[in-house]
Amino acid sequence: MQVHKTCISLNNSNFCFFHPLNDSCYGGTLAGIQKNEFDINKIEFQEGDLFIDIGCNIGLVSMVFAKVFPFIKIYSFDANPVAIKCLELSLVENSINNITPFNLAIGAENKKDLKFVTFDEQQSCLIQKEYSPDDRDKTYSCDMINLADFFDKNKIEKVKALKIDIEGGEFPLFDYLFNQRPDILDKIEYLICEIHPLDDSVPKSKALKEKLIFKFGSDLRLS
Repeated sequence: MQVHKTCISLNNSNFCFFHPLNDSCYGGTLAGIQKNEFDINKIEFQEGDLFIDIGCNIGLVSMVFAKVFPFIKIYSFDANPVAIKCLELSLVENSINNITPFNLAIGAENKKDLKFVTFDEQQSCLIQKEYSPDDRDKTYSCDMINLADFFDKNKIEKVKALKIDIEGGEFPLFDYLFNQRPDILDKIEYLICEIHPLDDSVPKSKALKEKLIFKFGSDLRLS
């Protein structure tokens, strides 16, 4: 894997990050950070608070939170081993020690050896789909862990903020949490969620949006 290092200044923090060569998948996330779409300055973190980043890609959001709030703990998940490797390189480069990266997908069940395919030439962005021989050179395998099981196993009683961007995987995950493990939702204080698509003309998107607004109220950021 060929990687490139880019150095930037965001939220009064300077840092460098690694990404696959010729991969610009991180651009949307970078623009979102610059527009404060992740409410970095709104969430009032205290020492020892936990931030969970599900679908972290190369870890830009996780790293900005880590730099702004060095006293919190961060768990960062992504199904893509390339993205996680870039994050691990960036953590060393920036001497960040409050992020724990996981090369795992998060969902409503436990599964082994799921297949994920990259977007075109964007090596760090994945979608889940049925395997095709045509996708052989851009397919990765990854295990999925049930979010509730992860909370239970790690005895997580409170998450100050949880960010989720999993390209449509939010629908089965939240369906499971609302219907079978609402206690997990009660442990999440602030939610940052990308719904695919965030469009009220799509019934399932509108239904999930309304459920999340009712549950989290003003402690919610949707995109």
